[in-house]
Amino acid sequence: RSYVETYLLIDGKSVNYTVNDVNLESKIDVTMIFKNADDLVEFRHFIVGNPPLPDTTDVFPDFTDVQRIFIPQGIYNFELKIKDLNAPKEYQKTITRHEIIAIDIPQKQVALSGIELLESFTPKLERTINLKNGNECIPYCRDTFPQIVEYLRFYVELYNVATETDGLGDCNVHTCIRDAHTQKTIAGHSSTTKVKALNYYQFMKEIDIKRLPTGK
Repeated sequence: RSYVETYLLIDGKSVNYTVNDVNLESKIDVTMIFKNADDLVEFRHFIVGNPPLPDTTDVFPDFTDVQRIFIPQGIYNFELKIKDLNAPKEYQKTITRHEIIAIDIPQKQVALSGIELLESFTPKLERTINLKNGNECIPYCRDTFPQIVEYLRFYVELYNVATETDGLGDCNVHTCIRDAHTQKTIAGHSSTTKVKALNYYQFMKEIDIKRLPTGK
């Protein structure tokens, strides 16, 4: 079954809080709409809140939300609406974003999912929305890697490898970081990993970027 995962990162210092007992509570109203042409295919409406914060704190960490949405293959108009319900009424506004999302996975050819950047992946037994391949995968939702971040971690799914190779042996997954302007692989930032030739394989890896120069 094909699916889309969405990752929201909420800046903890950018939202309003109310006091619930002795904790501070945020309420972020989120609406997600997937349309194929004019047909409504998926609709989700939910509230995102912060982890418990004492009402005496002056530290407001960021918090995240993950949604896994099973949806047929196709091309979709995706609409995202976000509103801070704790903001004063006169300052409440809805932030809206639109994006075209294409889900097109060949049935008999080797294919890859989108790449999910990760903040961390650690072994875990209990099932959570972030559990993949026996690991809890915490998404990395920022689009830059400051110097304090020493590793680029990612998760990707491989499809139909056994079908195309008739199930023989293993296959190699080559990963590299390239300069976005020259498309040249940056020395010391490429590797090859041998994996099983399966029709569904969950692959995750971390790349040491401590010596990666600033750039794109």
